[in-house]
Amino acid sequence: MKDGRTAAPFHSNRAVKAEVFLRMLMKKTTYSLLTLMYLLFLFLYCSPAITPAIADAVIINHMMTRNPQWDTGCSTPIPTDTFSYTDEEAACWFSWESATGGSKIVCQWYKPDGELYAEQETLTPHTAGCWYSRILISGYAPANISGEWQVEVYVDGDMKFTEHFTIEGDPSIIPCPAELLYGEHGEETELLRNIRDDVLRQTPEGRKIITLYYQYSPAMAKALRKDEGLRKEAKKILDGILSLMIFLE
Repeated sequence: MKDGRTAAPFHSNRAVKAEVFLRMLMKKTTYSLLTLMYLLFLFLYCSPAITPAIADAVIINHMMTRNPQWDTGCSTPIPTDTFSYTDEEAACWFSWESATGGSKIVCQWYKPDGELYAEQETLTPHTAGCWYSRILISGYAPANISGEWQVEVYVDGDMKFTEHFTIEGDPSIIPCPAELLYGEHGEETELLRNIRDDVLRQTPEGRKIITLYYQYSPAMAKALRKDEGLRKEAKKILDGILSLMIFLE
C-alpha cells in the first residue's frame, strides 16, 4: 500500500476467526460438561431417598371356628366347617402381616342361595395381627337356613380369601314373617324381596336394616305364628306400606 502499511494476509484473518470460534466452543463445551456432571452429582448423591411401596397384606392363616379364643392373643383356634343350629355362633378367624397401618377389613357373609346376609368391617392400626368376624346362629335366622354358606374377606378392597362352611338348620323351620303373612310365592312377598334387593341392598344403611331383619325374623315369625290377631294387624300395616310404595312408583 502507498502509506507503507502491510495488509494481513486474508488467510490469516480466517485462521484468527477460526481460533476464536474454537476457543468459544471449547468454553461452552466445558461449561456444558461441568453442568451435566453437577446435575448427575445432584441426582445420584443429593436426591431424596425414594420410599418403597408398602406391600399388600399377607394372610398367614384363616379358618372357620366356633371359638376364636380372642382372649388368648393370636393363638390358632380349633377349626371346623360344620355348625349346628344350636351353636352360638360361626366365626371366621384369620391372621395377617405386612399390612398398611389403618387397613380396612371387610367380611361379607352369604347365605346358601348366594344372597348377602351380613357385612362387617373394621380398621386395623396394626401391620400384623389377627381378627375375626362372626354371625350368631342359635336363636337367629341362620339357625333356620340350612346349607353351605360362605364368607368373603377383603383387605383394602382386595379379596384375600373365601371360607365355605355348612349350617345344619333347625328341623322345625319357621317361615320368615313375610311368608307367614303372604305365602312363600305371594305377590306381596315378591314385592318385599324386590324392595330388599333393589333398594335396601344398594346402601350401607339399607344393608344394616337387612341384617337386623334377619337377626330378629325368627322371633317375629314365632310371635306371628302363635297370635292370629297379631298376624292380622301386621298384615294390615304392611298392606298399607306396600300400597303407598306402589302408588309412589
